[in-house]
Amino acid sequence: MNLSMTPPAPRRRRLWPYLALALPIIVLFFTLISGSRQGTELTGVVRSRVEKDILAPYDGVVGVVQVKPGDELAPGAPLFSYDLEAMRQELRTAENFAESLALTLPPAARELVRNPEGVSAAVQEKRLNESSSREAEARHRLEAASDNLARLSVQAEMLRARSQRGEVRPGEIQQAIAQRDDARLQLRGAEKDFEQAGLDRHRQEEALRVLRDMERSLAMDGTPLYRRFTAYKVALGRIDEIRASLGRPQPTLASGGKILAVDIHAGDPVTAGQAVARALVPDPASPRLSGLVSLSPDKVAVGKPARVLFTDAAKGTETEIPAVVVAVAPEGEGSLLTIELGAGPYTAEGFRAARDGDFRVFLEN
Repeated sequence: MNLSMTPPAPRRRRLWPYLALALPIIVLFFTLISGSRQGTELTGVVRSRVEKDILAPYDGVVGVVQVKPGDELAPGAPLFSYDLEAMRQELRTAENFAESLALTLPPAARELVRNPEGVSAAVQEKRLNESSSREAEARHRLEAASDNLARLSVQAEMLRARSQRGEVRPGEIQQAIAQRDDARLQLRGAEKDFEQAGLDRHRQEEALRVLRDMERSLAMDGTPLYRRFTAYKVALGRIDEIRASLGRPQPTLASGGKILAVDIHAGDPVTAGQAVARALVPDPASPRLSGLVSLSPDKVAVGKPARVLFTDAAKGTETEIPAVVVAVAPEGEGSLLTIELGAGPYTAEGFRAARDGDFRVFLEN
């Protein structure tokens, strides 16, 4: 009898019940660790941008329009150019007009346009007082020179009489005559200075009279002088503006952005501050972002929740901020979405990181 016994084969345990129990846990785990990445991710460039009117920097005529709706412009890209030849022609016309007006105005009126603070009746009266003071000083010097000449002439005559009696040392009379002749020259110079000071005072008096008459005339809008003076002032101002414009750089979109509309054409006149285009431009102060998504506009609704994920490479951190879709526009085969960041403790910090780091936007499914 063979007492050896072969042990029975071990029974195989069935694992599928355990797997069935573990599967929900595994799914939940991957759902939790990937939950922040679920949804439709925006592609392309996501930027904080806002619509803005682009204004003409100065008056002129449009030469060439260099953009069209839909263009994405790099920072500093040109928008349009001014017609410089038209500006030069306008400058020549304005200069000729100003010259013709200048011939009809008194010199004081022309000077008043170019130097309004330095030309007035009050200022001119001060100049007249100064001129009168200089004339008085010149008169005093003239009188002193005249008295000196008279004194030296008497001395010379007295020496001449004494010389006849032999009472004068050798050379003494010649010295007296030389001093008298120098005094005569000084007197002639003093006379010229006095005459010049008188002429200057007379001119200042005449200028003051003209200025007072002109100011009275300019105080009345309807006078011919007032109209010519005003036209001359406007012409000179326009000349200065055109010269400054010719030296300025052509208009550009300094911040870069997307052109939404263009409201000018070649040959159109524009004025400073006139809206010539509309663009979507970066605006770090705005809580809005825009980007592309490969969904048709009818598949994305305003009000749809979204999440913004900011990655700060320097710190190795990622911040999530809730957001919502606030605008949808067709863009090629997809849509251009605008979302607005929601309120939260990390909104401001995360948005600052967006300017220096990377960020993605997910639309909730």
